[in-house]
Amino acid sequence: MFGGHRQMDGNSSVLSVIYNGCSCVLALLVGVALMKLLRNYTRKKGYIEIQQDDRAMYSSALMGTSDSWENVCIVDPSKNRS
Repeated sequence: MFGGHRQMDGNSSVLSVIYNGCSCVLALLVGVALMKLLRNYTRKKGYIEIQQDDRAMYSSALMGTSDSWENVCIVDPSKNRS
């Protein structure tokens, strides 16, 4: 079984492709169902998902610092030619 080579006819190769496809789809469905169950379980336990806008958080952090990207001097490329 492990080392031997088995000759397959057309029908068995098509069936094996179909079985492999169905098993992949089944594994994906089980994974999605487990993720949904985990989300429902954590919500019931009191944990919540915090939805936040990272861009607003980072920009407010940058605005509060003295070395913000807005305070950096940008060199004029036309004056810096060799």
